[in-house]
Amino acid sequence: MPRSRNFYLIVLGAMLMVMTDLRPGLAHQVMIVQGSALEAYQRAVSGFNQAFSTVSLPGVASVQAVQVVILGSSADSNWQSVTQNYQALQPNLIVAVGSPALEAVKDLGCPIVYLMTPNPEAIVGQRLAITGIKMPTSPEAQLTAITKALPSIKKIGLLHNPATSGDSPGLFQAAAGRLELTLTEVAAGNDREAILALTKVAAQLDAMLITPDQALLTPPMLEALALLSLEKRMPLIAFAPKYLDQGAALSIFTSPEQLGRQAAEMARRLLTAPVQGEIKSEYGKEATVQINDRIIQKLGIIIAPNPQSEKRP
Repeated sequence: MPRSRNFYLIVLGAMLMVMTDLRPGLAHQVMIVQGSALEAYQRAVSGFNQAFSTVSLPGVASVQAVQVVILGSSADSNWQSVTQNYQALQPNLIVAVGSPALEAVKDLGCPIVYLMTPNPEAIVGQRLAITGIKMPTSPEAQLTAITKALPSIKKIGLLHNPATSGDSPGLFQAAAGRLELTLTEVAAGNDREAILALTKVAAQLDAMLITPDQALLTPPMLEALALLSLEKRMPLIAFAPKYLDQGAALSIFTSPEQLGRQAAEMARRLLTAPVQGEIKSEYGKEATVQINDRIIQKLGIIIAPNPQSEKRP
């Protein structure tokens, strides 16, 4: 980063500390930065604005949520646009929608709420004033949705990377115990390790659940998972709809609109209560199930009727 840019960020941070705070009774500004014109990002922003505008904030005179900028393909242009708007608005809070948006705002000096970001920890590091809504649905909600859609399944494999999975495996194990499921962790640091580990345990599983990690979910790995799923008649369950096109039987996820609504709840809390220390991030709360009908038929399994499920041909 050029020296002049570092200096500019320091000046902006100092201005924010002097000119903005979260004291009750003041007008507040919320700056929304959208990572691109991607439809999913737009849906998330829509969910945020709908939820944020319908609830008053105790002790806060007024709040104006402003969608300041939709980022383009030029990193330098994006940085200039973001910092100019930041200086003009002096926001009390930034909402970063998508990884490019979080990259663009991470060094600015006010609290930040992210969403639609697959791996935020890799971007923000140890910054205490950055929090948000994780893309995966909570482990409890995921396993509950699986038991409703596939009530015959009792033994589930969990493919994850210990380097990036954080508290997720422990939460899955706890939820599995409450739901009387057997959860087998398949831990691997890369796709080759994952394929070897999976072939050893696949015969013992009723289903395989994958978690977000780019080191594991490479094209060769996804192809191997799809083939293993068909060979063992073991449904592959993913955390995002895009994996239905790559062999997953089910996708369990929180919709962009709901992620936006959940981010609005977090933003309201941050604007009405003092920020002290680390602000814990949250998993998506509501589970939507999308079904790959073609794969389900090939596997010869039956999906229980569920009004929350969506079918994809």
